[in-house]
Amino acid sequence: MASQVRLKLDNTIGAAFIGNVIAAALYGVACLQTFYYFRKKFRDTPAFRLLSDTVQLIFVTHTLYHYMITNYANPLSLFSPNWWVQFHFPM
Repeated sequence: MASQVRLKLDNTIGAAFIGNVIAAALYGVACLQTFYYFRKKFRDTPAFRLLSDTVQLIFVTHTLYHYMITNYANPLSLFSPNWWVQFHFPM
């Protein structure tokens, strides 16, 4: 009988997922605050800050989707980072 290797990823990938959900909620709050601030105080657009936060959240969500959904039950995928991890964290 072949023994199976069981990896416990609750405290790594699970923590990343929970952190991403909290980040998405806080991102919504930041968008709302930015909207109200620039609506009342200034008449120009806060495009750069909002765009950079949006891009960051999209790519982190993409990375989590890659590891949690696309490579579900494939622990070897953790040893080959996807393109966003390589771009964001150069080693």
